[in-house]
Amino acid sequence: AALKVQEMSILSTQSFHSLEYRHGPMSTANRNTLVTLLLTPNSHSYEVRMIEDIQKLGARFLVIKPNRLSSVQQAEYEVTVPKRVSPNYLPILYIPVLQLLGFYKAVSSGINPDQPKNLSAVVKL
Repeated sequence: AALKVQEMSILSTQSFHSLEYRHGPMSTANRNTLVTLLLTPNSHSYEVRMIEDIQKLGARFLVIKPNRLSSVQQAEYEVTVPKRVSPNYLPILYIPVLQLLGFYKAVSSGINPDQPKNLSAVVKL
């Protein structure tokens, strides 16, 4: 999903397991950073503590979570996936939200998301 957001919106994106963010990527967090967190039932409490730590650096948060998890007070934006499914299938439900994020960011920046800069539909070797 990070690659699609990057291609559509021409922004630098990175993808990390949420709890790995403390190891390196956190050093780049500032008031211009939007951290998009895909919450899981298994590590929810650790992820919420991480949000608190990174928010002190000025970063903003978009949290995408299943409806059975409690709301995250610290998140500036929150999307709840209404289906009750196995945690193994949550990423499938999260993908459209992330694609829409890239689409709307591109459009709001005056970029055509259907014609990414310097890319073609097929890569020829």
